[in-house]
Amino acid sequence: MSTRVSKPEQAPQAETRPAKNQFEQYVEQQLESTRQQVKLTELTSGLLTLGLWLLGLLIAGILLDSWVVQFGPVARLIAFAILIGGGLWIAWSKIAVLFLRRIHRLYAARMIESGSENFHNSLVNYLQVKEGGQVDREAIVQAISQRAARDLSQISPTEKVDRSRAIQLGFGLVGLVGALVAYTLLSPKSPWPSIARILNPVSNISAPTIVQVTKVSPGDTEVFFGQKLLVTAEIRGRHSPDEVRLVYTTKDGQFVDVPAQMLPTGSGGSYQLELSTTPSGIDGPLSYFVTANDGRSPTFSVDVKPNPAITLEQIEIIPPAYSRLPPRTLTGQTEIDGLEGSKVKLTAVANMPIQVAWVELLRQRTRGRETSYEVVRTVELRSDDALKASGEFTLSLDANRTSQIYSHYQLLFRTADGQRNPLVNIQPLRITPDLPPVVKVVRPFDREVAVPLNRSLELELQAEDPDFEISRLTLCRR
Repeated sequence: MSTRVSKPEQAPQAETRPAKNQFEQYVEQQLESTRQQVKLTELTSGLLTLGLWLLGLLIAGILLDSWVVQFGPVARLIAFAILIGGGLWIAWSKIAVLFLRRIHRLYAARMIESGSENFHNSLVNYLQVKEGGQVDREAIVQAISQRAARDLSQISPTEKVDRSRAIQLGFGLVGLVGALVAYTLLSPKSPWPSIARILNPVSNISAPTIVQVTKVSPGDTEVFFGQKLLVTAEIRGRHSPDEVRLVYTTKDGQFVDVPAQMLPTGSGGSYQLELSTTPSGIDGPLSYFVTANDGRSPTFSVDVKPNPAITLEQIEIIPPAYSRLPPRTLTGQTEIDGLEGSKVKLTAVANMPIQVAWVELLRQRTRGRETSYEVVRTVELRSDDALKASGEFTLSLDANRTSQIYSHYQLLFRTADGQRNPLVNIQPLRITPDLPPVVKVVRPFDREVAVPLNRSLELELQAEDPDFEISRLTLCRR
């Protein structure tokens, strides 16, 4: 009996793909480099296309807005929508997609072959063989890769990608920039207002003009009733000084589009005018703008607020105690009339918060037909309340008791924001003198009398006071 021993079957070894040869490596490196160059070129072309669109549309808008028809609000909104909408579409389709997608190797191969006559589809054939799964024959892959590598080595790296479109777009953008610079330097109308009007369609920016009215001061403001307003403006561009005018319209419609000539201030292009609707000043709200040639400023408004005013709420006159006259309280009256030595207490109320208030006691001076007043004394009033102030002074005569030290007074104050009451009325102040008493010697009749030693002398005196009682009579010995 014989035994047959058989050898175990060996498992077939897995087929392994051979490593890339040097020709394949070279071709792969060149294709990857080309893909990056293509991506960079396409990105450059996209950015240049976006710049051409934005700048070209802005230049077209400048020419239309400056010389054909001024854009209204609707036209500016449409121009803005077209500008932004087209820009967003270009940014998405030409720029953003390059970051979201990869450049296909076959596209890069065809771009290389289309730019050179040395290729005979060697790169495309190589990729079709590699990506088509036909890699079982190493000799075929090596031959195709060797042919592709030889063709690639015969062209310059700069010839692999067609950059002619990007170059053309670059020249076009440079041309538009040059046109905008030339227009800015040579045109009498600035392009920047039109650009701003398109980019900000809801603004109130004025249309471009040959003359620009700038730095109008104070612009929108407030004035006190009866106050004049100094308006200044700077004019740029070709114009005549006679063309610079301020045009105002009162809110009540009494004056509509009234022009007033502005005068140069001496410095180049600067003009000013003291605006007034009445001889004394502005008496109501109004609007105004400045114009010169075809230039015009925005319209500004002027509101009128009441002047700071302070009035006497109450006057209390307290006569001297010896007179036995009762105190008097006056309301709704400004004239002060009291007995010499009387104390005057004032309570004033203002229409604005008081910073400080005071009374000026005046003496009237008359020279011919001219009357003037000089300040003799200033009495500061205490402000215990934001709108009220109070103080006091005494009615006095001069040292000889022949005339008043002060004959008039005026009430003044300064508001919390530093404004003074412009309208001040001078009020009369009358002082009634206290007439002196008269004393007469009734007996003896003679002015000189001889009296024996240690004897008395009877005197009879008579004292009279024309206006008040006599409380005490004192005999003084010399």
